[in-house]
Amino acid sequence: MTRPLAVLVLLSLAATALALPVVRGRITDKETQEGILGVNLQLKEALRGTSTSENGDYFLHLPDSGKWTLRVSHLGYKKIEREVVVSDTLTFNLALEPDYLMSDEVVVSAQMRETTARLSTTKVEVVRANDVQQRSPGSLDKVLDAVPGVEVHRTGGQVVSNVSIRGSSDMLGGGVGNRTLLLVDGKPAIISDTDGASWWLYPEDIISRVEVVKGAYSALYGSNAMGGVVNLITQSPTHREYSRIRASYGMYRNPASWMRYTEKLLTLNSLAYSHANTVGRLGYYANFTHRGSSGWRQSSAYDNVTGFLKLHYDYNTIRSLTFTSMFLSGENEYPHPWETSLHPLEVREVYENDLQRKQSLSTDLLYRRIESPESGYSLRFFYNRDLTRSLLNPSSEPREGDVRLDFTTRSTSHKFGVLEQSTRTWLERNTLVAGFDASWDIVDGQPEDYLYGRQHGFSAAVFAQNDYAPTEAWHITAGARLDHRNVVEATQSTLFSPKLGASFQATDELVVRAGAGHAFRNPSIAEMFLKKVGTQDYEFVPNPNLKPETVDFAEVGANYRIDDHVTLDGALFHYNYDKIIRWQNAPGGRFRTENLSEAVIQGGEIALRTAWPRNLQTTIHTTYLDTDIDEKGPLTYVPKWRYFASANYTIDRTTFGAELRYVGPIDTVVFYQTDEPEAYALWNFRLAFQFRQNTRLSLFLDNATDVQYEEMERYRMPPRTYRIELLYDFDIAKKD
Repeated sequence: MTRPLAVLVLLSLAATALALPVVRGRITDKETQEGILGVNLQLKEALRGTSTSENGDYFLHLPDSGKWTLRVSHLGYKKIEREVVVSDTLTFNLALEPDYLMSDEVVVSAQMRETTARLSTTKVEVVRANDVQQRSPGSLDKVLDAVPGVEVHRTGGQVVSNVSIRGSSDMLGGGVGNRTLLLVDGKPAIISDTDGASWWLYPEDIISRVEVVKGAYSALYGSNAMGGVVNLITQSPTHREYSRIRASYGMYRNPASWMRYTEKLLTLNSLAYSHANTVGRLGYYANFTHRGSSGWRQSSAYDNVTGFLKLHYDYNTIRSLTFTSMFLSGENEYPHPWETSLHPLEVREVYENDLQRKQSLSTDLLYRRIESPESGYSLRFFYNRDLTRSLLNPSSEPREGDVRLDFTTRSTSHKFGVLEQSTRTWLERNTLVAGFDASWDIVDGQPEDYLYGRQHGFSAAVFAQNDYAPTEAWHITAGARLDHRNVVEATQSTLFSPKLGASFQATDELVVRAGAGHAFRNPSIAEMFLKKVGTQDYEFVPNPNLKPETVDFAEVGANYRIDDHVTLDGALFHYNYDKIIRWQNAPGGRFRTENLSEAVIQGGEIALRTAWPRNLQTTIHTTYLDTDIDEKGPLTYVPKWRYFASANYTIDRTTFGAELRYVGPIDTVVFYQTDEPEAYALWNFRLAFQFRQNTRLSLFLDNATDVQYEEMERYRMPPRTYRIELLYDFDIAKKD
């Protein structure tokens, strides 16, 4: 750490010597005239910004003197843009008008450039930092629980989870071969051996917003984007120096006496510290988070830490360099299924001491040149390293067929990558995004007769997408991508992925959209070469001849803004998979991944959102999925129905919140055919007291009715949980 800190200090001292022009002022509520905390201010031309203090004050260094466009946004207020001309120091005050629906939010994931979410040709869901703070979910996977059409399955503890958009992913708990691509600030964050992602390791405090792009999206992002894309956009440096502390503590309700396996108090806790500032041309944001739990059942305890650092340096008005580094470390008890239905919180004695340890390191260096909002260039280099160790060390004698004592498996994966992208406007109404990416994967899974040994592969792709706007009402996008992949000792592949979409704003209230395309997913190294998992209960037959699976999809949707307080969004979709990769039973009680001929997923979703000034905001959405594989029945782990409803009511400085999450029954599973998870409905409640704009105390009651439920068969999920949380911002006034 000594060298990076020295570089940071030197750059800070050099930047301080530069005399930069400044715009400063106060942002207030137009109706109450009170200052607003946390308003985002951003330069349109340079992607540099800040946020307001507790009193609504802001202070922003500009890269240079001259004319700039200032974007101002905050949850619950209408976005505005204002031109400012600055030569030295300018005082510029603004009053924001309430707009609780936030219908015209700008997103970047759908087209690899800024576009309005409502006018996007693909459905994009946005989860903002304010939404995350209200729910206080703890980690990224729990953030996604509230997104329409998204399903998260967890087996035990925190480390094992899988995310599915519209039923696309296999829910086997380990995230192997996930069809939902995780991006972090636009960079792939998947693990080289499984092609899954560590959803649980990303804490809520680093989240600026999450964009969920639905639909098969290989045309821009390649493999693993068959079901959609989740882009986690992290917090950035600001010119408002501040520190934030968030601390929480909770406990699980003791189960009934016949289920109880311990008399100890079972608890969970978290502590997070964040700090941000800008000195001259250099800005930084840092976060440290610790989360732990004694677990709610055997094999569910966890303890993990996260360290995050982002440095942003403006060379001049159009060029910048951003360095991001994240270290994730976690330990959890190895997730085993329950012993019997009569003991749903216990595992077999031989498994009680098993552990799983995971470490992940990611670094990213991004060079960006922004000549205008519609013209720019970026080049990024990144490196991801993941280490997973399973310590199978039970304290009792194993029975016949169990894994031997003091046995450890170790999987190390490295991913080196480069991404290049250029955005250009041509012929006035056309905006072209084009580029290439390449990655190298090195995987070592030991013991070789247990995991998959040493494997390595190379992938490269070129892509292009054009957005044509013949009128202000129409947007037509057409794009394609060509991917080549080579894994040693496995089948090579070259695939072409086209996509076409359009949106039309028929009236001020109504926007309709439609899209179609072709996507794919390459088999992961684990799917091709895995031999055993965790214990000798699960054995696999390697299949290096697996071929990529493909999908043809089509979707139509509409967004209708009934008035300033109510919006309705709906979609119908159809996915037709070919050569779909699924786990199948093999002779001798083993499993094998195979290319099956065909699978179909079709259905619809609808979401209703309301927002009434200063009082009540509600959300109701539902998703219906009809699936079939080889005309033999539904896909495994895909419920037909999913409902979600939430409401927040604010009076003075107190907010009451409630949410209901319903998931229908799962008809078919892979491992335990007689223990399919039943339908469940979870009620969560929260109460928040805002003592000052920078101090909040929250009380949470999760699973209020104490429902006993599973997301995957024989893995009991948390019972009723009580939590208390304190959030405090140390706001440091900016000096001239």
